[in-house]
Formats: sequence, C-alpha cells, structure tokens
Amino acid sequence: MTINVKAIDFNLPPMTSDNGSCDTERSESTSPNGKPEINENER
Repeated sequence: MTINVKAIDFNLPPMTSDNGSCDTERSESTSPNGKPEINENER
C-alpha cells in the first residue's frame, strides 16, 4: 500500500522526482541506522 501511495505522489508532482532521489538516499541511511524494516516497507 505504501508503494502505491508513493507511486501516485511521484506521478502527481514533478518536483517529487527530485524528492524521490533524496528519499532513496534517506532510506539507505535508515538501513545502517538499524531500521532496515522501514527501508523494505518504503520500497
């Protein structure tokens, strides 16, 4: 469900494209932070 919401948001605003790139980096940072579950949920 989270992926669906993200996909819609990504399709709605073109600015999200830039944010999406940052989101990916943030997700990666969460992995080493000790929360890989969130990364999988976001993906």
